[in-house]
Amino acid sequence: GTVTGVQTCALPISSSGIFTLMKGFKSSGYTFEVTNTLGVTILRKKLQDNSREVLDLSGMEAGIYLVRISGDKKVIVRNIVITSQ
Repeated sequence: GTVTGVQTCALPISSSGIFTLMKGFKSSGYTFEVTNTLGVTILRKKLQDNSREVLDLSGMEAGIYLVRISGDKKVIVRNIVITSQ
């Protein structure tokens, strides 16, 4: 699918904390941010220009988190769930 002209990214909705982000777009200059339900930023990093990013959130508490990818005047937002281990 497409969100504001950018192909969306695919990642599992639920995991014990290891997520693989599959990107269908050139991500140079994009940033990746994970926040909890209170809006506190847990992780922020620049995306590498490749098709996969592995995110290790296994140290986080079980719950719902918001993933936001932004850059080039575009934003992609997804919810993820970290399950208890």
